[in-house]
Amino acid sequence: MRRRAAQLAGDAETAAYLFQAEAAVRSAEWSWRAIDGDVVDVICQCSGSADLVVVGQYEWQQPAERHPLPVAHSLIRRCGRPVLVVPADVEELKLRRVAIAWKGSREDVRAVHDALPLLLQATSIEIVVAGAEASERDSAAALAQHLCRHGCSPEPRVIRPADGASQRSVLELAFGDHDLLVVGGSSHPAWQEVLFGGVTSSILLRSEIPILAAY
Repeated sequence: MRRRAAQLAGDAETAAYLFQAEAAVRSAEWSWRAIDGDVVDVICQCSGSADLVVVGQYEWQQPAERHPLPVAHSLIRRCGRPVLVVPADVEELKLRRVAIAWKGSREDVRAVHDALPLLLQATSIEIVVAGAEASERDSAAALAQHLCRHGCSPEPRVIRPADGASQRSVLELAFGDHDLLVVGGSSHPAWQEVLFGGVTSSILLRSEIPILAAY
């Protein structure tokens, strides 16, 4: 335990150094806090005074028996703020070409409006209809008009997969040639995600682009 504690302390010092060096180059306002405790609990406590929570795609919490999903899954459900999940291979956040995975659920609505500051800066927005119901297509068209009224330019474009397309093809269409995917968190209980998987779980674990999710 002493060795592990010393390793974690060293990791924290290295992370602080890297963060401060990057922040100094970009001349951004910043502050650094290193806090002991449960990872998710601590981040949730701090997120109340944050606009956005940024976390790595494969940040895991131990022990695996109690925390079988990556940290991002728990944060999306619990922190009350939008969560930006960034894959390790992403070196720069461009966020110009944005896709929105849309079913019209409460979670989708929350994610889109939390992402609005980023959508206003995008040069391309595509709304990917995740279901086959006509009501979902109609609500996606209404969303496009709503975003236009907020000043998003150019006009968001609604696209949908072919009839009978699998969930996999829908996700591939959403990833496409984009810099960011906006998606609502899963409404299923966490234990169902662990046992049976789910759309949110699949997206977060497979994505090669950053994802902004809200619950």
